[in-house]
Amino acid sequence: MVLTETGNLGIGTTSPNELLEVSGTSPIIRVLAISGNSTLRLTDNGVRNWDLKVVDVSDYFEVGGTSATSLVVTGAGNVGIGTTAPTAKLHVVGSSVLSNGATI
Repeated sequence: MVLTETGNLGIGTTSPNELLEVSGTSPIIRVLAISGNSTLRLTDNGVRNWDLKVVDVSDYFEVGGTSATSLVVTGAGNVGIGTTAPTAKLHVVGSSVLSNGATI
């Protein structure tokens, strides 16, 4: 592990080019919550947030924006857009558009 003079942290590399750079054969970065949810937050100076979250009690993976959950993938493989409780392989709540000959 190395911390450069410019504040870049490297794990598995001695010359990190980013604030955090992890290098290795198939590296895994783990966010482990002892209880509750695990969240990785991407933000642009705190104005807009996008969260990648594993929701503990509901057994799903969630992508959420600044004000609402946008997409959910359950442990059973169901995908929800506009809902956190999809009951089918694809469950959309709200308006949707299919084009270019798409069929469901």
